Amino acid sequence: MKKYTILIIMTLIFLVSSRLIYDISYYEMRGTNKLQITEKKYDSKKKSEYYPLIIEKNYDYMMGGIISLSVGLFLIGYNKYRNKKST
Repeated sequence: MKKYTILIIMTLIFLVSSRLIYDISYYEMRGTNKLQITEKKYDSKKKSEYYPLIIEKNYDYMMGGIISLSVGLFLIGYNKYRNKKST
């Protein structure tokens, strides 16, 4: 496996895994202030709609980078092992 193939695989894994791992935050807008609320409060206030409610996804790029790096190191090690075994 060539270096560029490993680099492309690592990039794709980073993009996919960082989009799959996220936290959801619920906010309530009061004027210009954004107050964080819990999911229960969000569900109960969703019906009243007195204040605008916002849902934000916070993506975890650090975990995506760790997963991508681990897979890259595995592929490099596998490539060296495979080349050593064939000779």
